[in-house]
Amino acid sequence: ISQQMSQETLRDATVFYAQLESEYPDSIYTRYAALAMAKFLVDAEEPQQAASELQWILDNPDLGLFNSADEELFQIARLRLARIKLSLDDPQTALTLLREADPGTFATGYAEAEGDVLLNLGQTDEAREAYQRALAANTDGNPVLLQLKLQELGVSPVFAQ
Repeated sequence: ISQQMSQETLRDATVFYAQLESEYPDSIYTRYAALAMAKFLVDAEEPQQAASELQWILDNPDLGLFNSADEELFQIARLRLARIKLSLDDPQTALTLLREADPGTFATGYAEAEGDVLLNLGQTDEAREAYQRALAANTDGNPVLLQLKLQELGVSPVFAQ
């Protein structure tokens, strides 16, 4: 388990989350708690459980008083789930997750994750294109990691942008 969270803290968070999920299954706060719980579970090296929490968010878009939550919540959950699926050696599911929805304001993250998946699948030309899309969409982040990924695929940093 990471230094950020002790076993006791994880246990407390799990108990609180289970109560929230049980008592308020239609609450937006339960969706956000599931997102946080997934992060805690990844930190605790329990990616399967983290994937289950993120999938629950995607499978339960309807809320009690509202029609649905902000689309960004689902975009974040989908991106994180795709990354977990890749880490669990399920690149096809990761690719499907990334390609079946509009990334919205997360275009950079989606394209970079797609590049990572495609590289894992041995599709270097497609990975290069995805990384270039990510770099082009990157308006407010640090492009160094993307440039390094492209450089590893033979794209000169001068031409990466």
